[in-house]
Amino acid sequence: MMPSKEKIEEIIKKLQKVLKLKDWDIELYLISEYEMKDIMECNHLDTIGCCKRYPNRKLAYVRLNVDHSRIDEEWYKTVIHEMLHIHTCVLDDIALNITEEGSFERKHFDYESETLNCTLEKIISELYPVTNFIKEGDSNA
Repeated sequence: MMPSKEKIEEIIKKLQKVLKLKDWDIELYLISEYEMKDIMECNHLDTIGCCKRYPNRKLAYVRLNVDHSRIDEEWYKTVIHEMLHIHTCVLDDIALNITEEGSFERKHFDYESETLNCTLEKIISELYPVTNFIKEGDSNA
């Protein structure tokens, strides 16, 4: 079960230390599937989370799709995954500037970047399980 927004924000603060993102302001938004599709500018998407990053301001917006069928099982890994995108945002910008939209190189970069984030998300969620942050019977969950 996904905990309250306040509890997830508390967990994000703790994960910022783990992920060496303490100098970033990270805001959490719980949004609907409709809002996610609008943000992602897509009508056929199966996205649990997304992250918009502003590296010059050290600001990021993490959004979770509360309507997603797997949100209760995947919210924690998704938060980690989206926070990892903060580390890669400058690399993403470089790739955007040196590759053409839709090119093999861009698609390959995007695939490899996402694969790396998925791998790191799994490692981090195993090293720092959600039970480190939410104890059984926690009233703030």
